Amino acid sequence: MGIKGLLPLLESAAQDVHLSQYANTTLAVDASSWLHAGACGCAYDLLFGYQTLQYLDFTLRRLELMQSHAITPLLVFDGGALGVKSNRARQEGRAKARAQAEEALRQGRRSEAAESAKGAVGVSPRMVRTLIRRLRIMGIRFIVSPYEADPQLSFLVRHGHAAAAVTEDSDLLAYGCPRCLFKLDDNGNARALEFEDVQFVQRRENHLFAGSFEGEWEAWRGGLFADMCILAGCEYINSLPQVGVITAHQSLRDAAKNLVSGACEDWRDAALSRAAEALSRKYLNSNGAQSMSAIEYIEEVQRVRLVFRHQRVWDPQDRVVCPLSPIDGSISAPLAPDAQLDRYIGAPISADVARRLCELAEIDPVSLQPFAEEVEEAAPGAFGMGTMAAGTAADTVSTAAAAAAAETAGTTGDVVGQVERGAEGSSAGHGAAQSAASAAHAAAVAAMAAAMAMAAAVRAGVASSAVAAAAATRAAAAARRGSRRGRGEGRAEAVALVVAVEAAASAVGEG
Repeated sequence: MGIKGLLPLLESAAQDVHLSQYANTTLAVDASSWLHAGACGCAYDLLFGYQTLQYLDFTLRRLELMQSHAITPLLVFDGGALGVKSNRARQEGRAKARAQAEEALRQGRRSEAAESAKGAVGVSPRMVRTLIRRLRIMGIRFIVSPYEADPQLSFLVRHGHAAAAVTEDSDLLAYGCPRCLFKLDDNGNARALEFEDVQFVQRRENHLFAGSFEGEWEAWRGGLFADMCILAGCEYINSLPQVGVITAHQSLRDAAKNLVSGACEDWRDAALSRAAEALSRKYLNSNGAQSMSAIEYIEEVQRVRLVFRHQRVWDPQDRVVCPLSPIDGSISAPLAPDAQLDRYIGAPISADVARRLCELAEIDPVSLQPFAEEVEEAAPGAFGMGTMAAGTAADTVSTAAAAAAAETAGTTGDVVGQVERGAEGSSAGHGAAQSAASAAHAAAVAAMAAAMAMAAAVRAGVASSAVAAAAATRAAAAARRGSRRGRGEGRAEAVALVVAVEAAASAVGEG
């Protein structure tokens, strides 16, 4: 979700970087953002129930990109949800997008339905588990956060487990993440933002976070920055009407300056209450609604502060769950009694359970119980990450061919054509979009898809073994044409698989 308007406000502090600058380091990755980007690429299939693994494509390509620059990726997944977090607005938005997609599909506007579907899909637990299984096979490190991924990413960078966090979520800055990479593209370019550089941000030639009073930047770094994000509206509390990041910033700055001049000893903690009070007087009922009183609003923003300061995370060195920052005696009982504290920072988790969740990913992060069932997916084969990156995009080809056969909706010729077009599209289409090496990988997967579709057609009884074998042979030939675009090991892998499929097709035909 992110803090609306935050990244544009801080744009002057960001700088262009390239992944090659992070060679021989570890980068912690917001895995959900990559999975969601992949899901948008096959949103139509996911929304309308077509089996696909194409949502893995984006993540696998980015992993390959990182490793090509000698970077060790560390993927971080969301765990259990905090009690204070409401996903109502997000769920309503997805429901609306789904209704729009379904209506467009009923009217035969498939392209419009596919576009609306992007707003209707999210990252499901099944998708996460499927990706984690791939990461294990590939030897890629991962962590399942006990709760939110954002504080976990911040903890890893703060304590030297990663050089930076790769994300599209500005919330990481509210958690005080020292170094973030935003807007990473397929060529390895990104925008880097060092938290310490925020002190130099200017607006209309005036510094926003330093110079207004003595020790101002230390105050923003020490907690006022997160307070600004809270008042501007975040995932845990809505902003007041007409209050955005600029208004929240100015209100906090005024409150802190007045408290400092009045020699208030605990001015850093008091500034949030003072600013929230001033904003509530001016904006709380400006739209005619009264969802809470001023006192309730002030108390709630103080509680939400706990989320950004003390949410529980996994410490990979000590192998325990601990608060992002130590909890001291400053949390008063009326503000957050033990019965409510877990709603804001997450419940404690024992060391054994935490290890099974965060390290091994063998239990459900919500129930903390073993998963009810295993994820079924196509075997990735022995062709390495490049094959899987190109391969998952072609999984839909075999699924579509199998569906055409199983439904017996078309003739044998329909099945044959489906297989051939799928193989041709996978090898040629992916070959044009990717490098020559990826073209070879795509060709290999096209051949794999042909074999799967051949078997599906025979099982469904809408194609004889001879006809299916002939279709697979022609599909393999299309794949071979794609493999010629490859070089080196990638081409060798592709050719080997194509030959195997041709042999299998011949054997089936003779049988």
